Amino acid sequence: MGGSFKVDTGTERVVTFDAIAYPTGSTLCDVSWKTVIPQSGMRAKLMGAILSKKDVAVQFVMEGNAYSIVGRIVGCSVDWENSSGKLEGDWTMLGGEPTVGKV
Repeated sequence: MGGSFKVDTGTERVVTFDAIAYPTGSTLCDVSWKTVIPQSGMRAKLMGAILSKKDVAVQFVMEGNAYSIVGRIVGCSVDWENSSGKLEGDWTMLGGEPTVGKV
């Protein structure tokens, strides 16, 4: 499985009379991912997290680093199968500055 990770550093380009300045704002991150998990094996209750509108932490590994982002899951599209308990979904989260550590 995998996902997508978008980072906006909040940097803007401001043209002055004699130079160009780059003021920095807050870093924002968007994360989206796909799940294919048997319901009986699911530890995280993703649908509960989106419906509660509470902050959650998402963690993933990319380029040998562990990323953790706190934010809110703001959208999803899911398919499920009652007979097998399988859940497949696409999830989208908006967050702030990521913390980065070694794996």
